Amino acid sequence: WNSSFDPDSVDDIQYRIEWSINNDFKPLLKRIISDTTFLIEQIAIDNSHVIPRLQNGQIVFWRVFATENSGLETVGNSSENGWCFRNEFPIEFDVYPAYPNPFNHTVTISVALPEAGAVSFKLYNVLGRELFRSTQDYSIGTHQFRIEADKLQQNLAGGLYILRIKFGEMEKVQKVVLLK
Repeated sequence: WNSSFDPDSVDDIQYRIEWSINNDFKPLLKRIISDTTFLIEQIAIDNSHVIPRLQNGQIVFWRVFATENSGLETVGNSSENGWCFRNEFPIEFDVYPAYPNPFNHTVTISVALPEAGAVSFKLYNVLGRELFRSTQDYSIGTHQFRIEADKLQQNLAGGLYILRIKFGEMEKVQKVVLLK
């Protein structure tokens, strides 16, 4: 939604977003935020049960109220407040096959993250010696990381290398081949 404008410009505007799987908003979940972007990650199925992840094809109804410090509240005027949710976010940590493999100068590693967090990328030779290390903070979703072999401090020879990708307590290992 678009941000609200307060002509007094003294009060901070906050938004109360409410959402439900029913168009009468019962049961209801709500959150107060100061931004105009919000990711719905859970739904209430009744007054005592909350589902942490939306299912594919789930219709979700939502509405937004703009409030200011004085208590004045305005409801958004959007008539389109229901949508069919397609889960585009990963539900588990995964690492897709590195490509190209074999590679010449650059290899790309794609990771799927079910939540935001730090991902550690390490490259080892076949003797187990660590040659490269990087940690990146990513949001929920699928991300790509590139290792450029010709820019590493060590001059890598052509051959087999091991990639270790770690997210939280989970770790995946892949073999990659550098062609020279």
